[in-house]
Amino acid sequence: MEAQALVDQVRALKLEHRNFKTAYRRLYAQSALASPGQVIAVVGPTRVGKTTLSRRLSAELVKERTDKDERTIPLIRIEAATTNQGKFSTKHFTLRALEELRDPVNIEGWSPFRRSQSETHLRLQLERCIQYRKTRFLLIDEAHHLLRTPSQTRAGEILDTLKCLGNSTGLVIILFGGYELLQTCFSSAHLNGRLTVIDFPPYGLEPGSASEFDRILATFEEMLPLERSAALREHRQLIFEGSLGCIGLLAGWIASGIAEMAAQGEVRLTISHLLATRLVEQIRPIRDEIALGRHLSSQWGIAGSHDAQHEEAQAPPRNAARRPFERKPKRDPGPH
Repeated sequence: MEAQALVDQVRALKLEHRNFKTAYRRLYAQSALASPGQVIAVVGPTRVGKTTLSRRLSAELVKERTDKDERTIPLIRIEAATTNQGKFSTKHFTLRALEELRDPVNIEGWSPFRRSQSETHLRLQLERCIQYRKTRFLLIDEAHHLLRTPSQTRAGEILDTLKCLGNSTGLVIILFGGYELLQTCFSSAHLNGRLTVIDFPPYGLEPGSASEFDRILATFEEMLPLERSAALREHRQLIFEGSLGCIGLLAGWIASGIAEMAAQGEVRLTISHLLATRLVEQIRPIRDEIALGRHLSSQWGIAGSHDAQHEEAQAPPRNAARRPFERKPKRDPGPH
């Protein structure tokens, strides 16, 4: 199979693994049964699968739509993009929401929105559009970008503004983001009263989690043209350390390894191909993020969250001065 086909197969793989299924069951039930104005925060590290979770939830909630009115848009999904020199803009977010709602020309005599209008006017227009479209769910991907503001106070104000939007329109607001989101969410007494937290953790190395991780590795082994010495389960520790138990991170790493295989003109994937595409500095921020999630889960007692598996995930191998994939770029094998 050609490298492009292999990469496409890896990227298209939909793994129904344990942590995904657990997070999805909780998320779907909480969303479907949510009261108007409720806020649900789905938190987990980068590349654990939150975006896939968001897309699946969107499809299921829309599929169950019972209102056949053509004007109805039951759900909108928006990424909390940063603008203005890496800062979050509430006006930009409001404009994106209006675009998703296909802003009607006339709502009680209102004209279509213009980008030059004041943020207050746009906010009022957004509230009317939500009610006109009978929208029930607002899903926000990369919700930790909401915190990219000049101050922690401003970040809290943005979350409170979303909570007020839910109150005024009856929206259920679902946030998908990193663990840092919890620090600001929990600082708002008003938001806490309407907040449900769902943790989507990576895999660890304790027996139950490790066996599931092995099952995932076996699935990848079946589709990959591996050298016999490159069986992923035979290198479980190295693969775990390079992916931190995050399935999206693992899939991306394998895709990069396939590209390295193609660059070297080879047809069998080896561990050397993987090592050539992963440096410890790349995953250090994600490792820190997992540590933050473990700390917050312990501090606030989030049910079903980080346990001993994450302590294992943070621990370096004993008697190892350098991790197996911690290689200087000049040592990586170049194309043959």
